[in-house]
Amino acid sequence: MTKTPKIDPITLQVIRGAIETIAEEMAHVLFRMSFSSIIRESEDLGAGLFDKDFNTLCESESTPMHIGSIPGYLNGIKQSLDDGEWYEGDVVVHNHPYYGASHSPDLAIVIPIFYQGALVGYSANTAHHIDIGAQRRA
Repeated sequence: MTKTPKIDPITLQVIRGAIETIAEEMAHVLFRMSFSSIIRESEDLGAGLFDKDFNTLCESESTPMHIGSIPGYLNGIKQSLDDGEWYEGDVVVHNHPYYGASHSPDLAIVIPIFYQGALVGYSANTAHHIDIGAQRRA
């Protein structure tokens, strides 16, 4: 049995702060880069890091509904992967309504995180897009 090393409270707080900052920076990049006014001005998105079992490690301070839906996206993506495996370099864009998406204008982008060749977690975001190219009705 592998023994888990004990982390002192100060080191734990430093790690916590660093991880939370990652999620906030992920959200800020989306705000700055977005052409969509609903993302840029309403902050209608969620960004965070997740462990390999889809548990939330940190989240941005934007729309809570979005970050809460990402584990559902991750489960849906897992079910729909061709061989059920993630690989280094994978990037998944997902909004399938039967595999975890909240509704069609919400798109998730998920990137698996590997450490020394082993899958350790996921970086993910989801955001509401105003126009995703659906057919226009007259």
